[in-house]
Amino acid sequence: MQHESNRGYRLHSLTFITFLSLVIICESCNKPQNSSYTIAPGTSTENCTWVCDPGFSRANETCIIQSSSADPYSLGTGGMQILQAYFNMSCLSHGCWVIDIAYSKTSPSSKIALYLPRVETDSDGVYSEAFNQSYFLNKFPCKITNLSSKAATTCCLQDFVSQYHVISSFAAPSAACDPASPDALSQADSVFGQFSDMAISTVVELPPTTGQSTIVSRARLLLDGDELRSVGSTFSGAIGVEEKLDLFVGLAQFVPTSSRILDSSASQVRLSLTKSEHLTVSTFGSNAYTFLSYISVRVHEVLDASDPAKRSQYAAVSFVLNDQYAPNLNSQLIPSASVLAGYGASEGEASWVHACEQGVSAEFAGRVGQACGPAVEMCAASPAMDLADRFVTVNVPLQTATGGPLFDLGDAGTLQSVFVSLVVSVVDGAGRPVSTKLSTAVPVAQGGVGTWCDAEAGLTTLEDVVDTVDLLVGTAGSAQDLARLQRVTGIHRTGAAGAHNVTQSVGSRSIESGLLTLAVKGADAYFGLPGTAAYALELEDVATLHIMGDSKYAAVAALLADPAAAAFSVVADRINRRASLAASAGLAGLCGAVASAYPQGSCVLRYDVRARAPSPATAYEITPAPNAAAAASPLAGIERVTSSQ
Repeated sequence: MQHESNRGYRLHSLTFITFLSLVIICESCNKPQNSSYTIAPGTSTENCTWVCDPGFSRANETCIIQSSSADPYSLGTGGMQILQAYFNMSCLSHGCWVIDIAYSKTSPSSKIALYLPRVETDSDGVYSEAFNQSYFLNKFPCKITNLSSKAATTCCLQDFVSQYHVISSFAAPSAACDPASPDALSQADSVFGQFSDMAISTVVELPPTTGQSTIVSRARLLLDGDELRSVGSTFSGAIGVEEKLDLFVGLAQFVPTSSRILDSSASQVRLSLTKSEHLTVSTFGSNAYTFLSYISVRVHEVLDASDPAKRSQYAAVSFVLNDQYAPNLNSQLIPSASVLAGYGASEGEASWVHACEQGVSAEFAGRVGQACGPAVEMCAASPAMDLADRFVTVNVPLQTATGGPLFDLGDAGTLQSVFVSLVVSVVDGAGRPVSTKLSTAVPVAQGGVGTWCDAEAGLTTLEDVVDTVDLLVGTAGSAQDLARLQRVTGIHRTGAAGAHNVTQSVGSRSIESGLLTLAVKGADAYFGLPGTAAYALELEDVATLHIMGDSKYAAVAALLADPAAAAFSVVADRINRRASLAASAGLAGLCGAVASAYPQGSCVLRYDVRARAPSPATAYEITPAPNAAAAASPLAGIERVTSSQ
């Protein structure tokens, strides 16, 4: 028996930034744990100001080793780093791929320009060699390695604007630029605004944050997926099914000198952006190319079989590590401190937690380890070091800071998403350590969450929605006749009590004594709740056992009476959201299944209702009382009645 409701499902990506402050005034003194700190003079332990010791900086409620720079992004001068990259599922009017960066100048006189790759193809439609080479920083057109070349002067800016999508406010020199007597550098900073030849993609300024160095600025790139696919990235996959965009974000620095020489430098960070119907993934790092492929994320929910109100949730992040890389033996493949999880309508609105630092409770682990559960370990990259097949899976617990579930599938609010962010640390073929940050966004939507133990939990909650289950023998043409029918009342509603065994002789001169009516009445306490008035009980499957003679009766009765034997089990079809009865091997060995209305044999198993459809030859359904007069009958209030021959 299955009860259906309109339970919604929902799934997003994440990135984490820590902003540090050195002195904190608090209303109640929560001293940092496992940290080095000093309580300021004149304050008590109940109402205090505490300061991290020299060499440490505050991060939330702890002190961490301070970087060599006051800059929280550790940029120094002339640097750029990507803070986060994700897909904004609610965007309508601008670029939906959101990339936040932090950057600084090499000197106060430096002129900077933001740029993206510019697609170029050969006559056969294949990406040109020049375009492929633009992904390598050593192919940047402006450099001072040869002081007599065009590349060492402002004349190189002609190639700069032609090879990349540069912010459109950047002015290129005249076509007649002479390297022997180049134009003076007259460009202004070109970080904000639209990119050249990209009508939608744009860059906006982000305000400074607490603790941000004055030499550091932040910007947000809003990039349109269609524009990236056609003119701004290397595209692979199928449009609208699974799209992968490989690109880079570049920041060029141009410093004028007292001579004709232009002091030029650039920073480029590679990104890989993947989007499918239910998943968006971004990976980025300073290495030549992302070393992860075949990235997938699946969100799971495990119900407690004994109490479905309790549940554990986790995200399984899987990827393949490319052949030329190996785990970094000096660190974890996936450092625990880098694993973050969040839930919300967007990346910026999500509530974030360190997913792998607090561990999971015994109850969480117990639910995952149930016989019906996935029995997987949380936060351990599997396998940790043995990567013979190059395949890695890490299960990230999705729980709040207090250990509760991160999301509610029944929440009917705005579309929400689960975000997971982590760092993968490896070494390349030369033994050099490299890392990539992986951010994913999964909308919590219909069909997007894998549910475990739902069938088992449904069995134990039948008594919450069913009031009575009765069995009537024979037929009645009136209320008086109905009162004389033999009845079996109060049939057990849970399997824990075993089979309800009633031995009763039935005598009648009519074949109608072979008609059994199963009457199931819904519980008023449940169907009277707000939002359940439109629900109804339905018989998903009804199976009857027909035993002729005594040869197999004892064996069948013993099997049915033993709860541990599980003569029948519930098989859940999670794709179609249905469930069905299945006989155990032991029962099937005693009683073969038949479809005939008049079975032959000492013991046969017959399905009278299958997938809510009564068998025309053996069963039919009586609908609930249609009017006030019928409602006064002894069957009043019965939600579904099925009769079987």
